[in-house]
Amino acid sequence: MRGNEDTATARLDELFAAQVLRWSQRSLVELGAPAGPLVVDAGLRAAWAEAPEATRAWCAAADVVGWARALRRWLQARQQFLVVEEDAVRGMVTRALRCAEAAGPAEAAELLRKELTALVRGQFSGQVVEVVCSEYSPGLQLRVLGLGLEEVRGPALDVGCGERRGLVSELCGRGISAEGIDRVHGDDWLRYAYGIDRWGTVVSHHGFSLHFLHHHLRPGAMALSYARVYMDILRSLRVGGVFAYAPGLPFIEAMLPGDSSLHGPSGLNYRVVRVGLPAEVDTPALRALRADTGLAIDHATQVWRRA
Repeated sequence: MRGNEDTATARLDELFAAQVLRWSQRSLVELGAPAGPLVVDAGLRAAWAEAPEATRAWCAAADVVGWARALRRWLQARQQFLVVEEDAVRGMVTRALRCAEAAGPAEAAELLRKELTALVRGQFSGQVVEVVCSEYSPGLQLRVLGLGLEEVRGPALDVGCGERRGLVSELCGRGISAEGIDRVHGDDWLRYAYGIDRWGTVVSHHGFSLHFLHHHLRPGAMALSYARVYMDILRSLRVGGVFAYAPGLPFIEAMLPGDSSLHGPSGLNYRVVRVGLPAEVDTPALRALRADTGLAIDHATQVWRRA
């Protein structure tokens, strides 16, 4: 009897894994529709109904933390400006599993769909909108930031390095010590310990500054968190080091002398340089922000620590 239950549980694992793969390939924009990306396949519903003991065992043994992290990655991959707290997603997964055990997978998926829709709409004025992350070649990233390889001093940090960590791999391959952080790897750039006098180069191509700009233009305290981390990054530079990012942050840079020095915390001294963006760099996220705000987001910025 136990062998049959184990076989049924293994079958559920296989069917559910295939179901999740199909869900992950769907658009977030569809989430608000009842026939959206979380509709459960007939095969999974049938297997669920045929083995009630196995389904209860499957729900009890489910990896809530793992499912929550995977769900969070899917949400942020489809809408990079979405703020998703892991505890909140774990709560959604837990409630969905309880619903699945009591009522079935279709009902659980519908509950999860409604909660996810409410999360997204609550942050985007009642809409379900999608802004997908893009990854670019290492050479293009450095060109956008106005840096030659000879100017990249180690150790280097890529804030928002992307799933493939392309620039980090390129730098390491050239003998430059480099690390990368990104939400797709479970990192949080607002909580990362950047250190003091640690980095020769910090770069962020359509990552940290793009999100800083997004939150600056919206209500709430998130922009203040980004401002604090921005200063943490400046403090983390070694003398002669640079923080290079794109897009630029015009709401800060308008208050800084572009060709002179910025006197920062603890008497540190910086030089700000603006670099025009190449014409071919026009990401969906930038287009969305430009249309939403009317800002001319047309430069990258280098902040060099001089002393």
